[in-house]
Amino acid sequence: PGTSTVEELFAGVKKGIYIKDISHGSGMSTFTIAPTKAYMIRDGKIAEPVKVSVISGNVMHTLGQIDGLNDKTEYLSFAVGGCGKMEQFPLPVGFGGPYMRVNGIQVL
Repeated sequence: PGTSTVEELFAGVKKGIYIKDISHGSGMSTFTIAPTKAYMIRDGKIAEPVKVSVISGNVMHTLGQIDGLNDKTEYLSFAVGGCGKMEQFPLPVGFGGPYMRVNGIQVL
């Protein structure tokens, strides 16, 4: 993990989007993530909810766009479902990690 608190990560954002929860994602060298809860960040503060259909990008490029990491990690698992990639369903999956601040990611 990094060294920033969540508040410090948000404080560095003039205008951005905070993705709170996701329903699913997929990827290999490129990725897509479908958020279920997202909020605008304005001048470092969480503001109104926004609708985000998909976040996507090239994995290696996006990793290079990370400019801040939280000092704690959180891991979650899906109780139902699983990975369906390459006929693996229902391979159990989980997700998580630190909060991160990413510049220039594609948001639709």
